[in-house]
Amino acid sequence: MKKQDLIDAIAERTGMTKTNAERALDALKSEATLCMATGKEFEISGLVRITPKLRPARQGRNPKTGESLEIPARYHAATKALPALLRALPDVEGRA
Repeated sequence: MKKQDLIDAIAERTGMTKTNAERALDALKSEATLCMATGKEFEISGLVRITPKLRPARQGRNPKTGESLEIPARYHAATKALPALLRALPDVEGRA
């Protein structure tokens, strides 16, 4: 789903104008970004939890030359789908 599709769906389901739906979506994006930048967890209750996690420094290898190199530590966003979202997934046979 692309941003415009999501804006359209929010506007349709809530009765908001598309402009207000876009503002709401942008505010959500800004809040998530701010949480990640300050090291805080961001959660949309019952849907998804995003947590900043530190990936430690480690030794790597250049696949082209085989040369060993240091990969620096960095943060990444660990995402976890919460139960309400997982229940919406179809089972193995394809039934919802």
